[in-house]
Amino acid sequence: GGMVAISASVNSEVWSTSELAFEYMSSATVFAVAPASGPVSGGTVVHVMGSSLVGENVLCRFGLEVVAGEYIGGNELCTSEINSAVLPSNATGLSTMTQRSEQCMGWVEVACMSPPHAAGIVTVEVSATDGGFSTSKVEYEFQPSATVLSLQPASGPSAGVGVVKVVGEHLVSTEPLCGFGLADPSYAEVVSSVLAKCEAPAHEAGMVSVEMSISGAGQQFTQSGMMYSYTEEAAVVAISPREGAQSGGTVVRLALSSVDADVSGCRFGTIGPLSSRAAGGGAECASPAHEGGMVAISASVNSEVWSTSELAFEYMSSATVFAVAPASGPVSGGTVVHVMGSSLVGENVLCRFGLEVVAGEYIGGNELCTSEINSAVLPSNATGLSTMTQRSEQCMGWVEVACMSPPHAAGIVTVEVSATDGGFSTSKVEYEFQPSATVLSLQPASGPSAGVGVVKVVGEHLVSTEPLCGFGLADPSYAEVVSSVLAKCEAPAHEAGMVSVEMSISGAGQQFTQSGMMYSYTEEAAVVAISPREGAQSGGTVVRLALSSVDADVSGCRFGTIGPLSSRAAGGGAECASPAH
Repeated sequence: GGMVAISASVNSEVWSTSELAFEYMSSATVFAVAPASGPVSGGTVVHVMGSSLVGENVLCRFGLEVVAGEYIGGNELCTSEINSAVLPSNATGLSTMTQRSEQCMGWVEVACMSPPHAAGIVTVEVSATDGGFSTSKVEYEFQPSATVLSLQPASGPSAGVGVVKVVGEHLVSTEPLCGFGLADPSYAEVVSSVLAKCEAPAHEAGMVSVEMSISGAGQQFTQSGMMYSYTEEAAVVAISPREGAQSGGTVVRLALSSVDADVSGCRFGTIGPLSSRAAGGGAECASPAHEGGMVAISASVNSEVWSTSELAFEYMSSATVFAVAPASGPVSGGTVVHVMGSSLVGENVLCRFGLEVVAGEYIGGNELCTSEINSAVLPSNATGLSTMTQRSEQCMGWVEVACMSPPHAAGIVTVEVSATDGGFSTSKVEYEFQPSATVLSLQPASGPSAGVGVVKVVGEHLVSTEPLCGFGLADPSYAEVVSSVLAKCEAPAHEAGMVSVEMSISGAGQQFTQSGMMYSYTEEAAVVAISPREGAQSGGTVVRLALSSVDADVSGCRFGTIGPLSSRAAGGGAECASPAH
């Protein structure tokens, strides 16, 4: 089959040139092949689907290599038609040319075994019933033979689920498969031509071969002889001790679900693998340095797949925080916080507010500490054995450290202090960052220099457990918080004049608002004489009040409990009209 040029000659020697072509069509047509690839070693059974592939001795052609095929079957209906034409002949003058054409509907299947062939892409064609081969140009790829060189890890738990890295050659494929022993092949993830990832299926304990198929739909696997060891799962069922220092070095014994489990390493939280040694049907590992808190303990038989466990190891700090004072401060920071605790001594003591770390200053205290050093010999990859030293400390009493709070968003955080053996305390003592308060107005905005009057402070974010009011330079006084926008303060005695009124809602009075609200202290308006001293019950009597100070600025009068009533200045005093009474 194919295209041929058509030319003519007047003497059967010299031929005309032409771009016209005649196409030889095959009665056979190939629709698809499966699988579409196989190894260069051949031997892959390739199923060819097409039309008019029937023949007593059907043949398949891979590139230029022709191999015998086997008719499988299918569902196809073919019809044929014979056409005749009379053509001139040199001998008789005329001759009859008969042409047979065939039309088919449906499909049939032929099976062919791929021959050995160099790597590359070829076309697969099938012999036709009327001679020749199909011209469908359906492609088939001969791929270099894959080889498995190593497995990482080379062992895993019998429960499977672990990812095994397969290192080899020529691993690129569109349909890669991994085979673990006699288990059903599983899909592989090809990373590159030299690396693939396979998920190990569940399998009973023992050795199995691991091979890969990169083509042929799993008909052929590598024969590299790489072995993978399934071992009993190392589930942690108990640990002792359950706590240790943040500096690490605590030797922890793990009781395992199986005494036959060969543990290759331990993991504390996300830190691992760590060296381990067999101990009494279980394993022993030395805890690494870690921040304070609880971490999960797990073990592995291959340092890749880790057992799941609800058991936890707690990193305890030698430092302990008992209390902080004050227990709150503004979000702007700058509050000096005194931290009381144990084992807080250090050349460069640090305080941590939530995640913010600031320098601290050792103040002093009364504390007695004793220490003990324990040693343990553990396996080491380099020398075979190594000595792990653990220092434990016990303290009685308390010490004090001062830290300045950093700027922080509003909310509650824990305050921890650095320990002498590394890390921070884990005491979870709380400190609250409060929104900055603001004073918007005062009611009243003035009062007598003798004080004693209640001033309503209107503002924002006034809620507090330790609110204070500040009038000028007078000592702060306790405030009564009504709501987040209203507080009541008692004005202290103060000489006449203007003073600022601010509030502190946290920090034990270290920091006050800076709103600039002013309060006016005036001379006290004490009444020393009145005239007249009597009047009608219907009211309306104008009463002149003589005051203790001629500078007093009277804003109103009161008769009994009736007031305030309007007043006017009069002769160094004031005049008011009596109400009905």
